[in-house]
Amino acid sequence: MRAARKEMNLTTDEFTMSGDTMETDILGGVQLGYETILVLSGGTRETDLARYAYCPDIVVASLAEYTEYLNEQGWHGCERKTQAMPAKSVKLLARKQKKPDSLREALAG
Repeated sequence: MRAARKEMNLTTDEFTMSGDTMETDILGGVQLGYETILVLSGGTRETDLARYAYCPDIVVASLAEYTEYLNEQGWHGCERKTQAMPAKSVKLLARKQKKPDSLREALAG
């Protein structure tokens, strides 16, 4: 992940890690200081989140749900040659705050 970020000439604050597994995707992103998005399309379920000492910044049921949120916010990609998602423009929650169980709860609350 670090090599990919550097290859795209992005800072840690500009890089977002998304994945569907807490033990690999999200843990790796958290350890590197990236914003993280857990997609519940893999082995991790919402009910599993309480057993981890770390948590993702955003939890969505699918990438389609996240794309819908981005479209509602007027996000059209970044101006860089790469289409990397700038983390600051999509951050919903700070890591130190209580995380909602889903994007819908975050938007409602």
